[in-house]
Amino acid sequence: AYKWGLVILIGMLVALIGLFVTFIVNVLVHAKFDYMNQQMRSNQAWAYFSLLFISMSYALGAGLCCWFEPCAAGSGIAEVKAYLNGINLHKYVRIRTLFAKVCGMCLSTSSGLPIGKEGPMIHAGSITGAALSQGKTKLIGVDTSWTKYQDLRNDRSKRDFVTFGAASGVAAAFSAPIGGILFTLEEGASFWNPTLTFRGFFAAMMTELTINIISGM
Repeated sequence: AYKWGLVILIGMLVALIGLFVTFIVNVLVHAKFDYMNQQMRSNQAWAYFSLLFISMSYALGAGLCCWFEPCAAGSGIAEVKAYLNGINLHKYVRIRTLFAKVCGMCLSTSSGLPIGKEGPMIHAGSITGAALSQGKTKLIGVDTSWTKYQDLRNDRSKRDFVTFGAASGVAAAFSAPIGGILFTLEEGASFWNPTLTFRGFFAAMMTELTINIISGM
C-alpha cells in the first residue's frame, strides 16, 4: 500500500513541477515582451536591444545553473536511459540536480533558445521518483532510514521508481499518460514486469489528472 502511495505522490509532485515551470516561463516571457512593447513607443532601436539583452540574460542564467550543477546540463534523456539500463550515474538523480534543472529549464525556455522543456521534464520526473523512493537527501538533511523506506534502499526499487518518474515526466510535458508508459517501456527500461506497467501508467495518469484539476480551477 505504501508503494502505491508513493506512486500517487510521484505523479502529483511531477505535475506540480510541470505547472511551476509553465507558470514561471509565462511570467518571464510576458515580462520580457511587455518591457519591449513599452520601449517601442519611444525608441524602437532600444526596444530591439532590450529584448536581445534580456534574452541573453536568461540564457546566461541557464548557463550558470549548468555551471553550478553540471549534471543538469542537456535534456537528461540519454542519462535516464543509461540509468534505467543498469548504469549508476553519479549525482544524476540528486535533489540538487533537480533544483538546477528546473531553474535552467525556466530560464532557457524563456530566453527564446530553440529548446523545450520536454526532455528536462523527463529528467526532473526521474529525480523525483528516485528521491521519494529513497526517502533521504543530503541537501536538506532528511533521512527516513528508520521507516518503511529501508525496504526500498536497493538498486532495483530505485530503478523502478525512476521509471515511474520518467513516465510522469512525459505525461507532464506532452499531456500523454499512455505516451509516458510507452516511452519507458520502449525507450527506457530493459528490466520490465507487469507491476511496472500498472504502477507507471497510474503515476502518469495521476500527473495528468493533477494538471487538469489545477488548470481548471
